[in-house]
Amino acid sequence: MNTHRHEHGAKGGNSDWRREGPGAAKQTCRAARLRFAREAIRVHSRSFAVPLLLVASAWPLLSASGQTDFPKNQYSTAVLRPPDYETFRPPPAGQTFRDPVFGTEILVLTDDHSITGFNGERANFSQDDKYFFVGAKPAAGKPDETWLYDGRSGAFLRKIPIPNADNARWAYDPKMIVYFTEKQVRGYNVETDEDKLIKEFPEPLGNGQGRVCGGDGNDFDDKGEWILLNYAYGFDRMFTFNIRTGETGREFSLVSHGKPSKTKNDPGRVDYATISPSGKYAVAIKGLHGPDRQSGVGLYDRNGTFLRCLSPFAGHAEFGYLNGTEECVVLKAGKGHESFLEPGGVGPRERYGVRFSDGKVVRLTLRGTIFGQLSAIGGSNRKYIYWAMESDGNRPDGNWDRYSGEIVEVPLDGSLKVRRLLHHRARPDEAKREAAWGLHTFGDQPELWINHAGDRLFFRSNMFLQKGSTKQKYGNDLFLIKIPPREEEDAR
Repeated sequence: MNTHRHEHGAKGGNSDWRREGPGAAKQTCRAARLRFAREAIRVHSRSFAVPLLLVASAWPLLSASGQTDFPKNQYSTAVLRPPDYETFRPPPAGQTFRDPVFGTEILVLTDDHSITGFNGERANFSQDDKYFFVGAKPAAGKPDETWLYDGRSGAFLRKIPIPNADNARWAYDPKMIVYFTEKQVRGYNVETDEDKLIKEFPEPLGNGQGRVCGGDGNDFDDKGEWILLNYAYGFDRMFTFNIRTGETGREFSLVSHGKPSKTKNDPGRVDYATISPSGKYAVAIKGLHGPDRQSGVGLYDRNGTFLRCLSPFAGHAEFGYLNGTEECVVLKAGKGHESFLEPGGVGPRERYGVRFSDGKVVRLTLRGTIFGQLSAIGGSNRKYIYWAMESDGNRPDGNWDRYSGEIVEVPLDGSLKVRRLLHHRARPDEAKREAAWGLHTFGDQPELWINHAGDRLFFRSNMFLQKGSTKQKYGNDLFLIKIPPREEEDAR
């Protein structure tokens, strides 16, 4: 049984709650009483084993003087380290705190270290942003679970019978989550509990390790209709499938030399493949770095016809729209990339976009951390990419650079005006530090999920765990922030 805590009061970063009676709550601010939204929020906590009621504020942003307390430093270009890195702990679930560097108010949704969902996807949100789901593992050795949340308030709603949250995506229907069994595509309605067969294929789907199309992401297109699938545990028998219409594309191979990938060093090896945000293209990230046109990042049409190499260098990639209209892939510039990136004015350790239509390179950020982003997704509002950046190996007092350990919002218009939202404070597993160069692994890396509207962002972090903890693998908790429009920030 999950330990869901409901409480009549919570004490947050800028909010002072006091308990009254059932169904009532009162909030006092240091200098002014605030109106607030009474939203029943269930949170996961190790402190309580019985359900109680928690009434949470709608992120009040008032300072002690009663004046609006806006975020700070969010457009700074300086190197900004998180203070008290070794000792900081957030408040218990149900309370809020402010990021001390950037001022963003953060709502703590769990503190039982149970969140497992990784490789953040926009499709974890329903099309209307009403719901959000995430994977969880309440205890080591126990089956994984899928938890459903209110996508606006962060209220925990209930467990839902989805066997593998990492293989589920919200479809075009805002009530239906699509998930995959061995040969089947199924749909689950979160409001009626109806579970229906969408299509059964003649062979098993995925890579045999719980991934639908052999990669880690497999996001739907923006409309929640098209997805990229595969047979035979590899990338040599790919096809697109439309959830709404049932249309199935022809089989094609994303392997460079038309053969299955046998080893890590095989030139045909594919690290990751997905459908593009528009649903018109398939994109494959190859493991080979070199001059071969089909190494790096390859662009294909929906039927698998190779169109162009977007970059001869592979890496953690995300997809969006340059200037809100031109579909693109977003990557980090690395050593040896100079000749490819010079026409776009992109320097080492900067992030850049490559336009699908003609391969044009557009510079998106200033020089930042040498390490790549860990989790990156774009909202379907098409304006921004959101990244959770590498923590640079638990060394904020030494090897720390611009954007290190942060969650950032990157505009896709070439303005370079990156908005720095918070330090995620996710700690790399020290037991694996030497093998992973002191960097994050899948078990402890930060993840984020941005909604379609671009105004709510859930993220996971193991910031509750102190240095030297042995519970890193299942040590992640869930947090939520509200993202105000940039216009409000620019006008102040």
